[in-house]
Amino acid sequence: MSQNITRLTRRSLLTKAAISVPALGIAGALAATPTAASANAFADGWWGSQTTLYLQRYYGLPIQDGIISGQDPSQQAVNPRLTSGWEWSDGSGSATIRALQSHMNQWGYGLAVDGVIGSNTIWYLHKWFGESPYSTLSGQTNLIARLQSWLGMVDPYDRIS
Repeated sequence: MSQNITRLTRRSLLTKAAISVPALGIAGALAATPTAASANAFADGWWGSQTTLYLQRYYGLPIQDGIISGQDPSQQAVNPRLTSGWEWSDGSGSATIRALQSHMNQWGYGLAVDGVIGSNTIWYLHKWFGESPYSTLSGQTNLIARLQSWLGMVDPYDRIS
């Protein structure tokens, strides 16, 4: 093993690093699509307050409270993977979901930017993350775990203040 290490000079390391970076490309380095995600330990597949905090931070929203407000109560029962921090009230919408819908529309999905998580938003969210599309967040979907990985949620004890 020490023979391999001695063959790597500073110049060869710099050359190898310089070749690898352009292969990624500017678009790859700056990509804001879910395919840029990497696996991590906290992708548990349940969208609660912590997932919302990470999403609010990602979008740089002025209010980062871990709450998705103004959601249509009819969506609660059919989306059991949406847990803490979801306010099922009047369907007026949430800035966090609006930001997510707007982001998805940049990739051509054509969603109504109403701030309400509904069957269309969920359907296209599945597609955006390369999952088989469904109109609900229930059962064995990997969608929320992929969203969490994309957001970089690593440590379940890492609390954003």
